[in-house]
Amino acid sequence: MPYNAELFQNKLVTYSSPTLMRMKVGSLFCIRKEEFPNYDECLSFFNGLLGTLGLKICTLKECHNHLLIYVYHQDKLERLLTDDAVASFLASFHYELNSTDEALMTLRNRLQKVSFPHEIGVFLGYPLFDIHYFMTQSLTYKCVGCWKVYGNEKNALKKFYRYECVKNDLNRRLSNGQSILEAVKT
Repeated sequence: MPYNAELFQNKLVTYSSPTLMRMKVGSLFCIRKEEFPNYDECLSFFNGLLGTLGLKICTLKECHNHLLIYVYHQDKLERLLTDDAVASFLASFHYELNSTDEALMTLRNRLQKVSFPHEIGVFLGYPLFDIHYFMTQSLTYKCVGCWKVYGNEKNALKKFYRYECVKNDLNRRLSNGQSILEAVKT
């Protein structure tokens, strides 16, 4: 296990639990380079470990002091990108959707030009309705959790609650001695 792997694992669980537990297509979090001077080694280690479960971890943006890390399920992202409404939405931002790698490359390029492009919500599994209305701000949002909710507040609140529960459960399992791989498999 690489130096700082436990700290990286804590970030994974804190910010990506719903993705690790297949409840969400993807999650984002930032790490400071000074905190993880061996970030390449940590990414490689956890990609190898969690890759057996279909999870991938990549850098979407690298700045002077920090990295934007994306954790996702390859199969869930592939399915999402083939959805007609999602494909049409992303096409409006000039995404080519021949592969997930190509879509992620376009997202990386967009992150270089726009600090946080609105379509990133698709890659995080946010409802298109909420993404659209966030972009246009033509409605007042109903609540805020992982995203601003303009549509089905009841469903969103249930998801936010489940996301918090799964994070607490994963933290409990890890503190009881399970490895992240064991905790995510069960």
